[in-house]
Amino acid sequence: SIPIRILLHGLQGEIEVQGQTYQGTMPSFKARLSAAEIASILNYLRAQNQGEFPTITQDDVVRLSNEYSERTRPWTASELQQNN
Repeated sequence: SIPIRILLHGLQGEIEVQGQTYQGTMPSFKARLSAAEIASILNYLRAQNQGEFPTITQDDVVRLSNEYSERTRPWTASELQQNN
């Protein structure tokens, strides 16, 4: 659910990925992209990486959008890890 939540609400603050630390803000795309577009983007990115990842469906995006519908601010890395 982490990639979906990041695209829906954005991400801010420090995050470490494969030993590299990043600091910044990624905006929310909830108002700009449909659930189908978010699923397509994430599935494309997953296909470009090594490893086997489950397919993200439009229903997955809609479910998480509804589950976190009252969220108004970007996620932080620690929040995403706690709610994984």
